[in-house]
Amino acid sequence: MKTRYMMETSTIDNGSVEKDIKGNFMENITDLEKDFYKKISPNLDELIKSPSEETISRILDYSRSL
Repeated sequence: MKTRYMMETSTIDNGSVEKDIKGNFMENITDLEKDFYKKISPNLDELIKSPSEETISRILDYSRSL
Protein backbone atom coordinates (compact mmCIF):
# COMPACT_ATOMS: atom_id res chain seq x y z
CA MET A 1 0.00 0.00 0.00
CA LYS A 2 1.41 3.40 -1.03
CA THR A 3 1.21 6.35 1.29
CA ARG A 4 0.22 9.59 -0.39
CA TYR A 5 1.47 12.85 0.98
CA MET A 6 0.02 16.26 0.32
CA MET A 7 2.29 18.98 -0.89
CA GLU A 8 1.82 22.41 0.65
CA THR A 9 1.86 25.30 -1.79
CA SER A 10 1.21 28.98 -1.52
CA THR A 11 0.18 31.74 -3.89
CA ILE A 12 0.99 35.38 -3.48
CA ASP A 13 -2.02 37.59 -4.19
CA ASN A 14 -0.86 40.98 -5.33
CA GLY A 15 -4.14 41.87 -7.03
CA SER A 16 -2.49 42.33 -10.41
CA VAL A 17 -5.40 40.79 -12.33
CA GLU A 18 -7.86 43.06 -10.55
CA LYS A 19 -5.69 46.08 -11.30
CA ASP A 20 -5.48 45.08 -14.97
CA ILE A 21 -9.27 44.76 -15.22
CA LYS A 22 -9.84 48.10 -13.53
CA GLY A 23 -7.17 49.72 -15.67
CA ASN A 24 -8.75 48.52 -18.91
CA PHE A 25 -12.20 49.55 -17.72
CA MET A 26 -11.06 53.05 -16.78
CA GLU A 27 -9.54 53.59 -20.22
CA ASN A 28 -13.00 53.31 -21.81
CA ILE A 29 -14.72 55.82 -19.53
CA THR A 30 -15.42 59.33 -20.78
CA ASP A 31 -14.55 62.46 -18.82
CA LEU A 32 -18.26 63.07 -18.24
CA GLU A 33 -18.61 59.62 -16.66
CA LYS A 34 -15.52 60.18 -14.50
CA ASP A 35 -16.90 63.51 -13.28
CA PHE A 36 -20.25 61.91 -12.48
CA TYR A 37 -18.56 59.14 -10.49
CA LYS A 38 -16.46 61.65 -8.55
CA LYS A 39 -19.63 63.54 -7.69
CA ILE A 40 -21.56 60.53 -6.38
CA SER A 41 -18.63 58.58 -4.93
CA PRO A 42 -18.90 59.99 -1.37
CA ASN A 43 -22.60 59.11 -1.28
CA LEU A 44 -21.87 55.59 -2.50
CA ASP A 45 -19.19 55.17 0.14
CA GLU A 46 -21.61 56.30 2.86
CA LEU A 47 -24.28 53.92 1.59
CA ILE A 48 -21.85 51.02 1.79
CA LYS A 49 -20.89 51.91 5.36
CA SER A 50 -24.35 52.55 6.77
CA PRO A 51 -27.39 52.03 4.54
CA SER A 52 -30.59 53.65 5.73
CA GLU A 53 -33.57 51.62 6.89
CA GLU A 54 -35.44 52.77 3.78
CA THR A 55 -32.67 51.46 1.53
CA ILE A 56 -32.61 48.11 3.31
CA SER A 57 -36.39 47.88 3.07
CA ARG A 58 -36.34 48.60 -0.67
CA ILE A 59 -33.66 45.98 -1.26
CA LEU A 60 -35.65 43.40 0.70
CA ASP A 61 -38.87 44.27 -1.12
CA TYR A 62 -37.12 43.94 -4.46
CA SER A 63 -35.55 40.60 -3.55
CA ARG A 64 -38.95 39.25 -2.47
CA SER A 65 -40.50 40.30 -5.79
CA LEU A 66 -38.11 38.14 -7.81
